[in-house]
Amino acid sequence: MRLLLIFVLLTLTPLSRAADWPVFRGPTRDGVSAETDWTHQWPGGEPRQLFKVNVHNGFSSPTVVGERLWTMGHTRGNDVVVCLDAATGQEIWTHKYPALSIGTVSPDYEGTRSTPTFDAGQLYTLSRDGKAFRLDAASGKVQWQKDLAKELGLALPPWGFASSAIVHGDLLILNVGAAGLALDKNTGNVKWQTGKATSACTLGSQF
Repeated sequence: MRLLLIFVLLTLTPLSRAADWPVFRGPTRDGVSAETDWTHQWPGGEPRQLFKVNVHNGFSSPTVVGERLWTMGHTRGNDVVVCLDAATGQEIWTHKYPALSIGTVSPDYEGTRSTPTFDAGQLYTLSRDGKAFRLDAASGKVQWQKDLAKELGLALPPWGFASSAIVHGDLLILNVGAAGLALDKNTGNVKWQTGKATSACTLGSQF
């Protein structure tokens, strides 16, 4: 699947006034926006396209905070985390690293599966083969990185890891392993884990 990120003008107010969408399925994690100052009565009958950007293969959703947008894709053996100007689609930075494109049982649905999580100026990502990163959201500079599958001996789910991180205080919680694990969000050190086996709920699902 080639993911073409297409942004349309969903409100009649300036984009800078739109609510942030910092995590998978939005700030309340239910997929519902609390914004009210918008309309479906598009001038000309349809929303106006603001930009169209190829962010490569995958199923990652966009994360939007302020004037910046982040998402992930996969191309030629590498995951690519990309930061764009949310108003124009102009590329601000990218971070690339080697990662699996598919899981262990099927060549279908290739590419990234999780969505970047924004918290306090930092961006947390996870590849489908278990590579976790904390990146400076403004610059893309790596703050820490861990190969969770390799370092902790975690089994790779058939469809790959698909968890989008949850930040709770200083904990970064990921649905990997038997029933999840928590890292120190500032250092990447393991705070607790529940086992190395594959949880049934990790079969292609996100938090």
